[in-house]
This record gives sequence, structure tokens and C-alpha cells, in this order.
Amino acid sequence: MFSVTRTHPVAPKMRPVADEWLLGWTPDEKMRKKIPAGDFALVAGHFYPDAEWEEYKILAYYLGWLAVWDDEIDCGQLTHDRPGIEAYIRETNEMIDRLLELSSPDNTPSSSNPILQALEQHIAPVMRAGCSTAAWKRTLESYRMFCEGVAKMHGTLPTVEEYCARRRASVACETSVAQLEYAYGMNLPDELFQHEATKEVLDLACDLTAFVNDIASFRKEIADGQLDNLVFLHRERGITLQEACEEAGKMVCVARERFDQAASRVPRTGDAEVDAQTERFIEGCKEIVTGILSWSFECKRYFGSQAAQIRKDLCVDIVLPAELFNRS
Repeated sequence: MFSVTRTHPVAPKMRPVADEWLLGWTPDEKMRKKIPAGDFALVAGHFYPDAEWEEYKILAYYLGWLAVWDDEIDCGQLTHDRPGIEAYIRETNEMIDRLLELSSPDNTPSSSNPILQALEQHIAPVMRAGCSTAAWKRTLESYRMFCEGVAKMHGTLPTVEEYCARRRASVACETSVAQLEYAYGMNLPDELFQHEATKEVLDLACDLTAFVNDIASFRKEIADGQLDNLVFLHRERGITLQEACEEAGKMVCVARERFDQAASRVPRTGDAEVDAQTERFIEGCKEIVTGILSWSFECKRYFGSQAAQIRKDLCVDIVLPAELFNRS
């Protein structure tokens, strides 16, 4: 079962620390103005409520960094520049290869892009030193999957079914889940991640995070001209906007039930320490799902000053652009 969202007890103290770091290198003024509203210390506090200060700080940095990286494509300088997006993702993959030591530093120089520099020079060295080799590889490969998922999201408008397959990669849940090992000093065996039940738990955590985020962010994304949203795609099937929101909500309920079923099948080894870490890992997946929902209402990124009232009423007014919605 999913429990009520917890928050890291020092989240208010972490916020100015995370914001100062992000503002110190974010290159675009439009992005810089968005950083305080994102409150990435809060979302990290929801995702990793029991992390120690240093790990919590780096995770807050990372989640803020991830948002800046993604906004460059979603609503930044590259939004309508397909060749630019491809070059950006290619350069990011080259950075991942360097961090995985798959390419020689002599042959692949560090990026001159300040966004990529922030990860490679400030976040990655600390994370690499604080987790196992296997966990580090899982973290970077999950990020590579996220990059590839983002690239696929910016093609032709998909069906709901096609979208769900793409969105699982682009929602950044798996890279947040991979950070659980760093957050809590886990040393989980590779065999755990190869088991079908663990794979299903990860897939469903990604689905739940994506569905919840799409519902919460729908108004903002439509205003930004982003059409890759679950609610919008349901609406394109010829139903009303209210019905589209309800269909997305049903998908959340189904995925939640399947998550609980899969979690009960994740193998336990009989080793008390490993099994305790496995339980904490599953609980961490749940905290990421519930954390993104709580953060959506607590920050100003999606609902601004109306967030508290919208959360109370469970009702949000949406202005439908005529060029996108021509049905009654």
C-alpha cells in the first residue's frame, strides 16, 4: 500500500542551498526565473526523506539540474530546433560515456555546455564516490534511457498506447529510483534487478509517476504548447476533456493495483541486510510516486497561487486554445 507523503525534516534549510547552486550556472534567464518556483529541495525531500544532509543536497542539485536539462528541450531554446535537440542529446550521451569510462578523455573532451558541465564537474564525482560501481552504472544507464525517451517524445503525435511506452522512459522516474542506492548507501545485488517482479515494479513506478505528472502538469503544458501529455491524447480520441482526465485517473488506479501485486513477488534472499534494503528500495519507489503528486500541489510550477485551493476542491479551470481543441 502507498502511504502519505513524508518530507525531509530539513527541506526548508535545503531550499536556499539548492537554489543558489542552480542559479549559479543556469545559463538562460527564462530558466533562472523558474528555479525558485520548482522548489527542488522539496521534491528531493519527498523522494528521499531519510537521506543524510550531504546525500540530500546532491540529490536536490540533481533533480534541479534534471529539470533545467529537460526544460532546454521542452520550453527553452531548443524547443523548435530538432537538429539542436539531436545534437544536445548526442553531447549528453558522450558525457555519459565519459562518466562510464566507455570513451577516452583524450578523445572525448568535456562539454563546453554549462548545463552538462554542472553534472559532470559537480554532481557526478560526488555520486560516483558515494555508491557502488553497479549502482553508478545503473544510475547512468537510467539517465541515458531518459535522454533517449525525451528524444522520442518530440516526434509525431502518438496514440495513447505508443505514448505510454515512450513516456515510461522520459518521465525521469527510473533515474530517480536509481538514486535510492546512493541516497541510502544500499548495495543491492544485480540479480534483484534482473527478476521479472523487480522490473515490473520499476516499470509501474515509472507509469504511475508519468500518469500523475501528466494530469497535474496538463494546464501548464498546454499553455506551453506541449502536446505530449496523456490527458491531451485521450482528448484526441473524441471524448470531452473531463472524460479524458477521468480516463487518465483510471489508468493510475490500475497501475497502482498492479504495483502492489508485483511488489509482493519481488524475491527476498534470507539475508537480513539485503532484504531490509530491498524493502527500503520498494518503499522508496512508492515515495517517489507520492512525492511527485504532493510536490505538484506544493510548488508553484503548475498551479501557482491557486495550488492550495485546487488541492482542496480537486477542480481546476483550464482555458483550451482554439487551435488545439475544436470540439465542444
